[in-house]
Amino acid sequence: MATSRRCTTTWWAPKGAFAQCVAGMCHLQALGQRVLTQTVITRQNTPYLPQIARLLVSLGVWQVQFAFVHALGTAGQTWDDTVPRYRDVQRFLPEALDIAGSAGVSVITEAVPFCCLRSYEWAAIEPRLGATTVYDGDIEIGDYARYRLEAGKLHGPPCQTCTWAQHCEGPRREHPERYGWDEFVPRSDPPPSVIAPNSSASACIKTVSRTDKGRVDR
Repeated sequence: MATSRRCTTTWWAPKGAFAQCVAGMCHLQALGQRVLTQTVITRQNTPYLPQIARLLVSLGVWQVQFAFVHALGTAGQTWDDTVPRYRDVQRFLPEALDIAGSAGVSVITEAVPFCCLRSYEWAAIEPRLGATTVYDGDIEIGDYARYRLEAGKLHGPPCQTCTWAQHCEGPRREHPERYGWDEFVPRSDPPPSVIAPNSSASACIKTVSRTDKGRVDR
């Protein structure tokens, strides 16, 4: 789910794509299907994250996921128009998480480091991901956890003194490589021994694990 009619049609989708997407979600629910959504956080939709959450709650979805954009391919080619700063995301993401969470909807984040999730650590999906194989077209990543830690994400100077570093995978690698590390402020508060999700997110993860058997198609 992108964001709104304006954002959907601005980027790439043909006219009417937003209405078709909403209608498809409603049809699935009418058939008794659980609808899980992923919203990729971009420069264009960052200010609208709370509105996206309200829309998805109103549509009765079962899970909302907010994933920071991976600036590869087209996203990398249109970096200045597509990739937001994490500090800007922090202004709007907490409200979006509150909206979905208070409505009883499972809500999770991806590729948002813990220094950007203060008081919302429960939303991070990474600590709860099990062994996963990712299929991206003809590419197969057999050990996605290893890929994330060694190739996909990065720790930097602020992480050296951050008390949450051992629990955190860091930001998408390409982000600090381009913008630097100034917006990532190390934490000094002690992390819990276990980072517990909210109950609805936990139930969703267990269901997906049983159904998909560790396979994720992107």
